[in-house]
Amino acid sequence: MEIPQGKSNPAPVDSVDKTLVEPLVRAAWMYYVENKTQQDIAERMGISRLKVLRLLRDARDQGIVNIDIRTPLAPYLNLENRLREKFALRDAIVTTAAEEGDPLYTALASAAARFLEQRLQDQMVVGMGLARTLLKIPDLIRVPRPIKCTFVALTGGLSYITNVDTYNLFHKMAIVVGGNVKYILAPFIVSSREIKNALLQDETIQSAIHLARSSTLAMVSVGVADKTGLIYQFSQMSPADLEEIRKLGGVGDILGRFYNQAGQELPIALRDRTIGVDIKELKAIPTVVMVAGGPTKRAAILAALHGKIPHILITDTQTAQWLVEQAIL
Repeated sequence: MEIPQGKSNPAPVDSVDKTLVEPLVRAAWMYYVENKTQQDIAERMGISRLKVLRLLRDARDQGIVNIDIRTPLAPYLNLENRLREKFALRDAIVTTAAEEGDPLYTALASAAARFLEQRLQDQMVVGMGLARTLLKIPDLIRVPRPIKCTFVALTGGLSYITNVDTYNLFHKMAIVVGGNVKYILAPFIVSSREIKNALLQDETIQSAIHLARSSTLAMVSVGVADKTGLIYQFSQMSPADLEEIRKLGGVGDILGRFYNQAGQELPIALRDRTIGVDIKELKAIPTVVMVAGGPTKRAAILAALHGKIPHILITDTQTAQWLVEQAIL
């Protein structure tokens, strides 16, 4: 704390109205140096606690008190604050940068695990998408006691056998956390609208999708609009689908729902063959957490932020810096 004295004052002592400054200085000194409570200060100065709060606020605003937080985490906290401000996010969590691929997936999943450890509660319904990053969370999350929450798939499963699958993710989450699971027992993408409509008549599938739409919290990632995407490689998404997405300016997907630079879902044929929660339904969930980072995902992340899809973003430092810079342009 800096208190106006001699030559170190922001302004010469004689130029300061002491009747205005003295109460601020006294309140700040007692609070920050003597570690007095606001009630103690109110009683000593003969004023209300509300007046003490105003004095402490004014002491900061006028530069009488300068708070300097010295920690290696300061650059991360600064980026998080800038992301919140630039994109009107409820919160942002920035983790260390890592090489794209498995190291980055692990870094992001670790931050997502820490987030869930603090947020998971009994009776909570947690919807989760399918992504390589999210698949790592069960190996990283630790809870002090079993939490009787329910994890629900936000989409159907992949069509082809792979080590990246919905059932593996949810089964492991239930074991580690102690909760329950609910799957959408249908493929992620089917070959025709008619097949999708027929599957949606099944009561088990209807019940799972209804629960997914009713999630308390949803955790998702983003995909890219090219052949490296997870759903392109392991579902019935075709080159024709990809070409249509490109023609309409698609930059990425969330839950298999492709969107443009403004974060608006594209009116493509693939939408009529995709089973699960769409972007409009996702945005209706009270808390949507997006976990994504890396150079190849940046355009898709930025577009999702423009579309106000996530409430909370978990990303790496390099992506966070890039996003902040893009927001300035």
